[in-house]
Amino acid sequence: PELAQFCRNSKILVIAGGAAYGAAKRWPSENFREIARRWINEGGFVATVGSQKERPIADEILADLDSAHCWNAAGKTSMDGLIYLLKHAEMCV
Repeated sequence: PELAQFCRNSKILVIAGGAAYGAAKRWPSENFREIARRWINEGGFVATVGSQKERPIADEILADLDSAHCWNAAGKTSMDGLIYLLKHAEMCV
Protein backbone atom coordinates (compact mmCIF):
# COMPACT_ATOMS: atom_id res chain seq x y z
CA PRO A 1 0.00 0.00 0.00
CA GLU A 2 0.90 3.63 -0.27
CA LEU A 3 2.18 5.25 2.92
CA ALA A 4 -0.76 7.65 3.33
CA GLN A 5 -3.24 4.86 2.61
CA PHE A 6 -1.65 2.56 5.22
CA CYS A 7 -1.62 5.35 7.81
CA ARG A 8 -5.41 5.68 7.54
CA ASN A 9 -5.59 2.47 9.55
CA SER A 10 -5.93 2.69 13.28
CA LYS A 11 -3.81 0.82 15.79
CA ILE A 12 -0.54 0.68 13.83
CA LEU A 13 2.47 -1.17 15.23
CA VAL A 14 5.85 -0.35 13.66
CA ILE A 15 8.56 -2.99 13.93
CA ALA A 16 12.22 -2.12 13.36
CA GLY A 17 13.57 -5.65 13.40
CA GLY A 18 16.96 -5.20 11.75
CA ALA A 19 20.32 -4.65 13.37
CA ALA A 20 22.89 -2.42 11.74
CA TYR A 21 25.79 -4.18 13.46
CA GLY A 22 24.93 -7.79 12.79
CA ALA A 23 22.69 -10.66 13.74
CA ALA A 24 24.22 -11.07 17.21
CA LYS A 25 22.43 -7.90 18.32
CA ARG A 26 19.15 -8.75 16.59
CA TRP A 27 16.14 -10.17 18.39
CA PRO A 28 14.87 -13.36 16.67
CA SER A 29 12.34 -12.77 13.87
CA GLU A 30 9.92 -15.28 15.39
CA ASN A 31 9.67 -13.09 18.51
CA PHE A 32 8.77 -10.03 16.45
CA ARG A 33 6.34 -12.20 14.45
CA GLU A 34 4.57 -13.31 17.64
CA ILE A 35 4.12 -9.69 18.74
CA ALA A 36 2.80 -8.83 15.26
CA ARG A 37 0.43 -11.81 15.27
CA ARG A 38 -1.04 -10.78 18.62
CA TRP A 39 -1.37 -7.18 17.44
CA ILE A 40 -3.21 -8.26 14.28
CA ASN A 41 -5.47 -10.60 16.28
CA GLU A 42 -6.52 -7.55 18.28
CA GLY A 43 -7.48 -5.75 15.05
CA GLY A 44 -4.22 -3.91 14.49
CA PHE A 45 -1.97 -3.28 11.52
CA VAL A 46 1.79 -3.87 11.34
CA ALA A 47 4.49 -2.08 9.35
CA THR A 48 8.13 -3.12 9.30
CA VAL A 49 10.80 -0.49 8.70
CA GLY A 50 14.52 -0.48 8.02
CA SER A 51 17.00 -0.16 5.19
CA GLN A 52 16.87 -1.98 1.86
CA LYS A 53 19.46 -4.42 3.28
CA GLU A 54 17.06 -5.21 6.15
CA ARG A 55 14.14 -5.96 3.82
CA PRO A 56 14.70 -9.77 3.95
CA ILE A 57 14.58 -9.61 7.76
CA ALA A 58 11.31 -7.68 7.55
CA ASP A 59 9.93 -10.27 5.10
CA GLU A 60 10.87 -12.99 7.57
CA ILE A 61 9.08 -11.16 10.40
CA LEU A 62 5.88 -10.79 8.35
CA ALA A 63 5.93 -14.36 6.98
CA ASP A 64 2.63 -16.22 7.44
CA LEU A 65 0.79 -13.15 8.76
CA ASP A 66 -2.41 -11.68 7.30
CA SER A 67 -1.05 -9.60 4.41
CA ALA A 68 -4.12 -7.34 4.51
CA HIS A 69 -2.87 -6.12 7.89
CA CYS A 70 0.86 -5.90 7.08
CA TRP A 71 3.19 -3.68 5.09
CA ASN A 72 6.91 -4.18 4.61
CA ALA A 73 8.10 -0.58 4.34
CA ALA A 74 11.80 -1.48 4.76
CA GLY A 75 13.78 0.28 2.07
CA LYS A 76 10.63 1.90 0.67
CA THR A 77 10.29 5.05 2.75
CA SER A 78 12.20 8.29 2.90
CA MET A 79 13.15 9.81 6.25
CA ASP A 80 10.08 12.07 5.97
CA GLY A 81 7.97 8.99 5.22
CA LEU A 82 9.35 7.18 8.24
CA ILE A 83 8.55 10.17 10.45
CA TYR A 84 5.02 10.27 9.01
CA LEU A 85 4.55 6.55 9.70
CA LEU A 86 5.89 6.80 13.26
CA LYS A 87 3.65 9.80 13.90
CA HIS A 88 0.62 7.62 13.08
CA ALA A 89 1.84 4.56 14.99
CA GLU A 90 0.39 3.56 18.31
CA MET A 91 3.53 1.61 19.21
CA CYS A 92 7.04 0.89 17.92
CA VAL A 93 9.19 -2.15 18.71
